[in-house]
Amino acid sequence: MILRKHLEDITNLKKVMGDNIIIPIEMCQWAISNKKTAQVSIYIALKMYSSGKSRIDKEVFASLKKALEYKSDRAITNNLKSLIEWNWVTKNPKSGYYFIKGFEHVQNIMGFERRTGARIEQTDLPYFKIFCFCAIIENLLKARRRELSIERKSRRSKTAHPVAYLPISTRILSKILEISVSQVHCYKRDSRKQGYLKIRKNYWETGISVENIQLAKRHYKNFRIKNGMIDVRQSDLLSTRVRIATRRNREKYRTSI
Repeated sequence: MILRKHLEDITNLKKVMGDNIIIPIEMCQWAISNKKTAQVSIYIALKMYSSGKSRIDKEVFASLKKALEYKSDRAITNNLKSLIEWNWVTKNPKSGYYFIKGFEHVQNIMGFERRTGARIEQTDLPYFKIFCFCAIIENLLKARRRELSIERKSRRSKTAHPVAYLPISTRILSKILEISVSQVHCYKRDSRKQGYLKIRKNYWETGISVENIQLAKRHYKNFRIKNGMIDVRQSDLLSTRVRIATRRNREKYRTSI
């Protein structure tokens, strides 16, 4: 009976691989700000690969290692301990089952209130840190698109650049995520490299000719000369491949396991 149940756990774990779920944006922000993306990625993987409970044995470890592209069991073991300490995961010592708490439970513990989330898939797990970073950007972009839509309706005007690409300040991201500007640049570089983020340079035409370059140097730090005129570098135009969605009030649990 125990063997049959064990085989069912492994079979069902494999069946739900490739599933996708909506994770809270606040969880992404918290993970980056507190340098907890490794632990949270384990939690998300367990959420994706189970209905809420699972035996975490060698075969499950192997599946998680493959999905997260980890090289050893130690990283999973240590991060799992953190999840248990946070009460995001609990373990029944008698049955050996781990119970993966729902998002609502975790949100209550952490004080997360917003229902906005990002849809994550199995292929995103190895790049969870980048995914979270781009989820924050996409959420800001969505809010900005909403503002522009209202503006267009009221003024019957058109935006000066494609809706898919909008400016997001590096310093704003630094402030929101509570990380340094240099770290934001590293995140942007890695996100672009992995195909999660597209970046377009953004310049403002000052109308100042190259003959007055000394004036430009006194007032602007980053500029270019094009066609004899000085253009000032502004916040990059960004676009991500992350999808923003709204989570339901109550979590709908899978019943396959």
